[in-house]
Amino acid sequence: MKNITKKDFFKIGVCWVIVVSFFVLFMYIYKRYSPIWISKIEFRDPYLHYKKGKEFLKKGKLEKAKEEFYYAIRFDPKNAQFQFAYGDVLEKEGNVDKAIEYYKRSVALSPNTWNYYYRLAYVYLLKKKDLDKAEYYFKKTMELTKNNNVKAKSYYYIGEIKEKKNDYISAFYYYEKYLTLNKSDVKVLLKLADMYYKQGFYKKALEKYQKYLKISPNDKTIIEKIYDCESHISAKTPSLKLFEE
Repeated sequence: MKNITKKDFFKIGVCWVIVVSFFVLFMYIYKRYSPIWISKIEFRDPYLHYKKGKEFLKKGKLEKAKEEFYYAIRFDPKNAQFQFAYGDVLEKEGNVDKAIEYYKRSVALSPNTWNYYYRLAYVYLLKKKDLDKAEYYFKKTMELTKNNNVKAKSYYYIGEIKEKKNDYISAFYYYEKYLTLNKSDVKVLLKLADMYYKQGFYKKALEKYQKYLKISPNDKTIIEKIYDCESHISAKTPSLKLFEE
């Protein structure tokens, strides 16, 4: 067996230095330029990214949450929940149009999930001011949800939309539907009574004012409105009798 000389040891040492140097350089380049950071090589479970994203979101760390949701989508692009979460961050950042794009992806991937439609309806109504699209998505929400609270809110918002469009007959219908599910909301009860009164439906207005008075018996303004409705009815003031009947 050939004896290993100092020169051989030196050559071996140089080789190891070269190998280690190349390895370190490779790892640096991979970490610097790869879309997946080296710290995430073993972290490819999309649900873990989603969970971390939700934690960051609760803490208000939108950029970090957005990054985690991005990786969740990267590893599972057909998951509607991940798309929705990414859209949620975009909306919170003020990028409403891009958020809508991701919400619609959620709808396409999971067309029977009511809360995706509800968020779209909410965004279109309050942030985009698009009444037609908001109404469409609220109606889709009502078709899918079994949650009476969500149904009630959808009825209310559609009532508001119809009111803004001056379609008062439809507005009455949706506000009434809302009150059947949320009888304790005296503000909407009074609002509906006032709407009936302004549109000349005095019998309907009287009915709502009387219900309101049972809840707030010391409200003198309501007592005056009741007397006013009764005087209009006794005077046979013209109104849309077909609707009232």
